[in-house]
Amino acid sequence: MTAIPELFFGWTQFVDLTLYLGVLLFLLLVITIYYSRLVTKHRAESQYRQYQHEFQQIVAEMSSRFVAAQSSDHEQAVHQTLDDLGRFFAVDRTYIFRLDRELGLLDNTFEWCAQDILPQQDKLQRLPEKSFPWWMEKLRAFEVIHIPMVEEMPAEASAEKETLQDQGIQSVLVVPMVSKGELAGFLGFDSVGNVQVWNDSDLSLLKVAAEIIQNAMDRHSMEEVLREQSIRDPLTGLYNRRYLQHLLDTMDDKPLALIMADIDGLKVVNDSFGHQQGDQVLAAAGQAMAANLANGQTAARWGGDEFIIFLPDCSSSEAHEVCRRIRDDVAALEGLPVTLNVSLGSAVRSEKGGNLEDLLKEAEDAMYREKTLHHRSSRSALVRSMRRTLQAKCTRTDAHCQNLQRLADAMAERLELSEDLRSELQLLALLHDLGKVGIPEEILNKPGPLTEEEWTIMRTHAEIGHRIARSSPDLLPVAEAILCHHDWWDGSGYPRGLKGEEIPLSARIIALVDAFDAMTTKRPYRRPVTIEHALTEISQQAGRQFDPHLAAVFLDLIMEQEARQVPS
Repeated sequence: MTAIPELFFGWTQFVDLTLYLGVLLFLLLVITIYYSRLVTKHRAESQYRQYQHEFQQIVAEMSSRFVAAQSSDHEQAVHQTLDDLGRFFAVDRTYIFRLDRELGLLDNTFEWCAQDILPQQDKLQRLPEKSFPWWMEKLRAFEVIHIPMVEEMPAEASAEKETLQDQGIQSVLVVPMVSKGELAGFLGFDSVGNVQVWNDSDLSLLKVAAEIIQNAMDRHSMEEVLREQSIRDPLTGLYNRRYLQHLLDTMDDKPLALIMADIDGLKVVNDSFGHQQGDQVLAAAGQAMAANLANGQTAARWGGDEFIIFLPDCSSSEAHEVCRRIRDDVAALEGLPVTLNVSLGSAVRSEKGGNLEDLLKEAEDAMYREKTLHHRSSRSALVRSMRRTLQAKCTRTDAHCQNLQRLADAMAERLELSEDLRSELQLLALLHDLGKVGIPEEILNKPGPLTEEEWTIMRTHAEIGHRIARSSPDLLPVAEAILCHHDWWDGSGYPRGLKGEEIPLSARIIALVDAFDAMTTKRPYRRPVTIEHALTEISQQAGRQFDPHLAAVFLDLIMEQEARQVPS
């Protein structure tokens, strides 16, 4: 009986020992697992720190590269950055697309490919953004597009899926590039050989990379704008004198032709139509010159209305042909207030070592010789062009001038004026309102009375016409009368307030016939009055607005003409 309790007691001890050992082993296992996880975590953190450290090195190199890069090295810096990123993230292709917001087009502007990966850049130009609605919606919301498996893309991304599959892409990651709060393009990563998944840490790092690249591109764009502004004439868009001087400095020992060009009559245009229209003329002429140049040839604004055209390795006959084309194209320009004419002179240095200042002087002398040869004809052509412009702006001008010529000739005959004065009157009747070419059409043809402000503008036509006439030797005899034909006999007229016989005789005669025709013909703002009413008005204004002696002669003249027309 005593053996049973002893046996039981032994078994109990064995069970207790087993439990003790089990607990000990369990604790050891827990400690081992915990320690293993600590080691794993430590290794992962160590690897991540190393990963981050390597990326930070890349970022530092990117930043330094872009800061140090000259404008000409910008593209190389971007390509090197794509190379670094592609190798770091072990992808097959990295690229940058730029978005043309005005045209809504996407262009693959930079691309790096791993070994044996076919480039796609040439195929991905001028892509309409509307062809990728799902893609662009996300990018415009500044979302990163992460597609681990292209074949599993959603149905609404069918267009994008087809494009990616055509390129053999299995995984893609796209990071928006933002400039001044707007989408400027995107930074992309393609995996062709296998499926690739990017984690949140990768996405954070790539956003940093995209921002650095975009900032560098913005800085480069600004530098290019500033550089262009420093060498471009802002009015014509051509190169400026500073840049041309730089070009000339590079041609000290090379064959060269120079053409100097000058816009004829620009001062007349400025005086007649204002400097804004003069600027339009300069810009149009400059573009016509540039359009006739081949690669390597350059047109620059030398100053004022003068241009110089730079033609390396050009013969004398070739330079003359360029001059001919420019002359014809400038004369054919449309949409300008006048028909343009340009004087051109060329000089050629076929031998090395010729003095550039002498070459420039030779071209300038040739240009002035041409200007002198057709000075008279070009001025007359300019005035004729202005007459056509005025007729187009004011449809009654031609008939009005013909009426004035007829009436003025009758007055000249009645007054027994000399042939010179009769010729002057005919020219003045034709050109007395020439200055109206500088008056806005809406004022000239306004279907109602003018406001005081509009009258102020309208009254400037006498001074504008005077400036035009003074610019042409053919018109000098009538320039003073054009200025004075709105001055009144009592001194209350404009623009100078002359009175009595201070006003040229031709101007006093034109003032009479002009007023009569204005009253008896239809105007946009009123009906014509009867001849009797017009004669009464002139009679009342004699000694105030009109020369009283001339008014009396005119009244007799018109009454006699009317009497001859009444049937007996």
